[in-house]
Amino acid sequence: MAQGKFQSLVPIWLIIILGVPLMIVISLMAINSTRNLILASIGLTICYLFFRYFEPTTIALLVLRSALDIFSKQQLPALFAVGVDALVIAYICYLFIARKKINVDRFWWLLMGWFSLQSLWVILLFLGGLGGDPSLIGESLREWVRLSSGGLIYLLVMQLKGRIAPERLINLLFLCVAVPTVLGLLQTLPISLPALISSSTNTGISRVQGSFGHPNRFADFSLLFIALSLWKGEHAKQPRKWYVISALLVFLLLTTKSLTGLVMLAVFLSVYFLPKLKGKNILWVIGIVGVIGVLLATNSLGDRLGELSATPLFNPDIDWQRGIDLQHADSVEYANSFNWRLAHWADLLQRLHWHPWLGYGLATTKSISTFNNTAHNDYVRFLFEGGIIGFIAFLLFLFAQLSRLVQLINVSSPGSPRQRLGITLLAVQVAMLVAMLTGNVMTSTSMLFYWWALLAVLGWQWSEQSHADHKKTAT
Repeated sequence: MAQGKFQSLVPIWLIIILGVPLMIVISLMAINSTRNLILASIGLTICYLFFRYFEPTTIALLVLRSALDIFSKQQLPALFAVGVDALVIAYICYLFIARKKINVDRFWWLLMGWFSLQSLWVILLFLGGLGGDPSLIGESLREWVRLSSGGLIYLLVMQLKGRIAPERLINLLFLCVAVPTVLGLLQTLPISLPALISSSTNTGISRVQGSFGHPNRFADFSLLFIALSLWKGEHAKQPRKWYVISALLVFLLLTTKSLTGLVMLAVFLSVYFLPKLKGKNILWVIGIVGVIGVLLATNSLGDRLGELSATPLFNPDIDWQRGIDLQHADSVEYANSFNWRLAHWADLLQRLHWHPWLGYGLATTKSISTFNNTAHNDYVRFLFEGGIIGFIAFLLFLFAQLSRLVQLINVSSPGSPRQRLGITLLAVQVAMLVAMLTGNVMTSTSMLFYWWALLAVLGWQWSEQSHADHKKTAT
């Protein structure tokens, strides 16, 4: 049942409860800094628009997220996340007090159960009950807030249920591709760009990163919207433009020179296309593989792939221990990102022996590791930070997402856009699970922001009219 629209004016009690404290905060900020005053004024304006014009403001916030990471040094993404979390909590409180319907589902409760469980590792770290130093509590708390924001984004999008058609909302979400794509294309050109939007340079290799803080994050984001573009092309009356978008995003993903992104792309395309390899789909696969092959041959990503010949995966003369030893020996010939990962994981797992059950605490990997870096493997990370208990909870969390997708696929009409979206997201999920073996997928905040939004939309009740129209058009 759809919710009724808000009254034309925001209730006076809401203005008093939210407005007065905000004005006090703004006054205090004005004393300290003009910049803080501007930010607080913008926040107050967004707060008013959010309660006055809920649907368009929420969609605008969803679209805006992909353009913020270039301002990471100014802490803008963090401020945005905290601000959105506060808005969601305030809005849910308003719905509760006003006795209006709050849209939730069982899966959201499961998500929030896992996110809430992570706070246990924050509390234990503060109390000195884990392997990590209590002085790391700040980073741990920040990581917990970042993770928990996923559940609040899911809850926020659920409140749009009945107010906007699901396919309409997904179409609008494609607006978030504009800024990363434009900046990504500029970064591929041989021109000088301002430092704020320039490409990333690593070991002399220029890597496109769009509007994101790291090329790998752009690769993760691109993969998700490649999947959505292919899904749109399946049932659109004019599919060509969606396939052009997907091809453009494939090109940008490759220019990030992200090995993890390339693995995700390969796994996704395999899972997505293999079940339906017939007719024109074979031509699409041949075309995509051909384009990727040409780009790899003319792209320094091919050089990075060549490093695999000096790893235990593709060199029978190098076993796992030798790969680790060669990395520690700083051998120029064998030092590469994969052998570095082996040495890093071995170090973390060796330290785990001292605190096997509860680990070291949320977001402590970088500070405790010998290499002073993130795990580059989400499974190793959650095993190290949460111990055996936290690792089992993490696996259950991943399994719950897979189960949810399978459930929604089964309850959807065969061949309907909703079922096809579920299958597409399932292929993305499998790609993410594989990428977690060598990457930090769980820290890809921008991609996960839209992942939770899409899972929420998939759980809505979809109209079957679009499915009927699609079948009629195909006929």
